[in-house]
Amino acid sequence: MIRFLCLQRAALIFFLFFSICAFGQGVVINELMSSNGSTVADDFGDYDDWVEVFNPTAEVINIGGMYLTDDATIPTKWQVPTDFTLATSIAAGGHLLLWLDAEPLEGTLHATFKLSSAGEFLGLYAADGITAIDSLTFGSVPTDVSYGRTPSGGVFWVQMNPPTPNAANEASASLVATPEASVPQGHQPSAVSVALNCSTTDAAIHYTINGSIPTQSDPLYTSLISIDTSTTLLARAFVNG
Repeated sequence: MIRFLCLQRAALIFFLFFSICAFGQGVVINELMSSNGSTVADDFGDYDDWVEVFNPTAEVINIGGMYLTDDATIPTKWQVPTDFTLATSIAAGGHLLLWLDAEPLEGTLHATFKLSSAGEFLGLYAADGITAIDSLTFGSVPTDVSYGRTPSGGVFWVQMNPPTPNAANEASASLVATPEASVPQGHQPSAVSVALNCSTTDAAIHYTINGSIPTQSDPLYTSLISIDTSTTLLARAFVNG
């Protein structure tokens, strides 16, 4: 049997990430900036770290009482205040910026911690302090470049320049198309030769046959791949830069 898995790769991203979404809670972490030089200032004129929470549902959601943390072992690091519902409610299809500036005295939307420009964990938890609503681990992101879902609420994460605080994340053209295989997965009556193709111009396809996720260090696809036994063929497309 042949099992194919073609993985989509976001160009311009040179780090691995891990994202968990629990959409039953409604809201998701949608975009963040860990090094804000001049993109957007808070009410005090400070260019601080921020995270944008997105409400993809058709109902208003109040995130007051939920927790935000940069430490997976301390899910209750900072609780979104519950005494200002107007400020912590997100309209249907709306966005809300939370300032990660370690200055909670500046207002309801100011957390007790900052983000690391080198990258780290960020998690949003329910009011019970246990249930994970959404979380991710991100790497280093350049100053005034954000890291966000594409589009808003989507599965893929990309570096965004320009950033879109408090606005919709548009589908990014920086996503490399998913490679396609000429032979469908499943049982074949005899040996097959598999061709791989990617519709993105100048994309290089790398592949593995040992079940590992392909990287640019793995074999480059240049000609038909002969398969005559049960094999897991994984392919991933990359564009330089």
